[in-house]
This record gives sequence, structure tokens and C-alpha cells, in this order.
Amino acid sequence: MNKLAEPDSGKRLLLKDRAYQMIKRDILTGKLPAGMFLSERLLANHLNIGKAPIRDAIGRLRQENYLDVAPQQGIVVKGLTVKTMTDTFELRSILEPQIASKLAGQLPSSSKYALESNLAMQRECAEVKDIQGFIDLDVNFHLILAKAYGNQELLQIIDQICEKTYRSIYSAPRGMAEKLTFALADHEAIYQHLIQGEAKAAEERMASHINGTRSLLLP
Repeated sequence: MNKLAEPDSGKRLLLKDRAYQMIKRDILTGKLPAGMFLSERLLANHLNIGKAPIRDAIGRLRQENYLDVAPQQGIVVKGLTVKTMTDTFELRSILEPQIASKLAGQLPSSSKYALESNLAMQRECAEVKDIQGFIDLDVNFHLILAKAYGNQELLQIIDQICEKTYRSIYSAPRGMAEKLTFALADHEAIYQHLIQGEAKAAEERMASHINGTRSLLLP
């Protein structure tokens, strides 16, 4: 997933794009928590990047609703509301089971390889308790499926709602993220249903998986 990839991973980026990626990832992972006040100078010093690229990144992140400007206080990191996350999981519960159902028995070979590699790395991360690595792979599992579906508009929507889920995991109480490794069994079951062409079973397991994540993260 490009938006959750480590900044500047193998490609030379413009400074404004690098600043955008780094600030956004720090917001998604909670290193810049909701309610934190920022400034161009603080971010420029933190990232060792000039103010002009930082200013551009701030503008993009404001448009994406990650940052806001508080009168007389400066730039503030916006949080996720319970209503936002409730709506996000409702949208996921509508879209992703449908994706799983449609892909059953129809996965391209490239997607099969990507999913098998993803699941292998999930197992490794779960075994060594690499929680951040596991969460990254969890999100990517869902994006691989959305990409295989072949609808670019839908892929963008799934990308956006997965980012909200990703952020909510890091905003959850300490220790909550560790409990998400239950997702591995779900992912493996979903993949097997897809390979075997079991559309109804894939749809139901995906719905159950999303509901389980929702129950863990929302009050």
C-alpha cells in the first residue's frame, strides 16, 4: 500500500511528497496524536526539511482532514470520532464481503501470489510479535483484494477507509493492537474460500472478520 509504505522507499521523491508521507505516517501510527499542536518550524526541524515542502504537506493533509488550524493556537492533529469509525465499519461491512464474494474462484494468479506472500509474512510477524508489521500486512491484505476486484474508484474508497481503521488501531488503548492477531486465522480462511470458489463462505467470513475488528476497536 503506497500510502502506508515507508517514505522514500526506493524511489526519489520530491521533498514536498516526502514531507507529506512522513507526516501522514506519523499521524496514522499515533506518533503525532490527535489534539497535538504543530507548527511549520517544529515539523521542519523534526523532519530536517525546509518550511516550503512542510507548508505544502500541511495543505494536503488539511484537505484530507488529518490536520486543522485552530484560531490563535496553530495547526492541530484532528482525531477520529466514534461516529466516523462507526460509519467506516458500516461501509466496510457493505463493500468488503461483496468483494470477497465476487473474487471467489476468480483471483488472478498475481493476486494469489501476493496474498500467499502476505499471509506468510503475517505468520512471521505474529510469531515474533511484530505488531506494527502485522498491522501493515493486515491492511495490505484487504487492499490486495480490492485491487484484484478491478474497480479503481472502489479501490480508492477501500484505501481511505482502511487508513481510518489503521489509525484507530494505533489510537486504541495500550495492548489492544496485540489482540488483532486473531485476524490471521480469518485471513487464511478467507483466502482458502476464495481459492476454492466458495463465494458465500468467503462473504460470510469477511463479514464476520470486519465485525470482530469493529467489536474490538469500538465501545
